[in-house]
Amino acid sequence: MVVRVDDPTTLNSTLLSLDPSKKYLLYVFGKELEIGEFIGQSWCPDCRQSDSVIYPLLENFPDIVSIKAPVIREDYKGNPEYIYRKDPNLKLTGVPTLYSLNNGIPVKRLVDSEAWDVVLVENLLRSL
Repeated sequence: MVVRVDDPTTLNSTLLSLDPSKKYLLYVFGKELEIGEFIGQSWCPDCRQSDSVIYPLLENFPDIVSIKAPVIREDYKGNPEYIYRKDPNLKLTGVPTLYSLNNGIPVKRLVDSEAWDVVLVENLLRSL
């Protein structure tokens, strides 16, 4: 199952409303492009690489709910005040970032190149 949160101002309320009996993975990534060569794919090259690892692995974990939180390049890139950077639980430093969640609170995370390391991603999924 996939839950998508396009509005960054609603992510916290979404996380707080999660069913604590389920397992959740939060994926913060560059939003898909609507024009150009990579239409339908993330503006972030690292995110495109992590997509090719995360989605196939998630197929082996059908009990994990994936929460997708795309970031718009123009809002995020070079903006130290971006909402996910300032969030005390997320403390986003880069995209892609994967978070394992416990009661809606991020517990572990994989950032940038860690998010496309098959072993690290699989270990994160197994830890949920």
